[in-house]
Amino acid sequence: MTKNVSEAISPQRVHLHAYDRLRKLCAEIQRGSYPTKADLALITGRTTRTVQKDLRALENGWDAPLEFDHEKNGFYFTDPAWRLPPIKLTEGELLSFFIAERLLRRLSEATEVQLVRGA
Repeated sequence: MTKNVSEAISPQRVHLHAYDRLRKLCAEIQRGSYPTKADLALITGRTTRTVQKDLRALENGWDAPLEFDHEKNGFYFTDPAWRLPPIKLTEGELLSFFIAERLLRRLSEATEVQLVRGA
């Protein structure tokens, strides 16, 4: 009997999969092949919409020097030495973070909520 994806990944491991996906995106971009969102979606097994969110997270949350080259039609890092920093949190800390993030998505756009989202 085969398991579907939702059964195969336990909720406690979601954060590890998200970080691993970011790591894969970075590795492909650093190869210098100027991948498109569609290329990155194939590599990660996600949709281009998810890849777009991941790329935005790299830029905004990890300060990745990410750019799109219109002539080569793909993404690259303006600083080739940039690397995705390792995460140094316990599993419990990461689980708490992602639970809080999911709850914040459902809340209003109040100033207090925006301050917490920024953290």
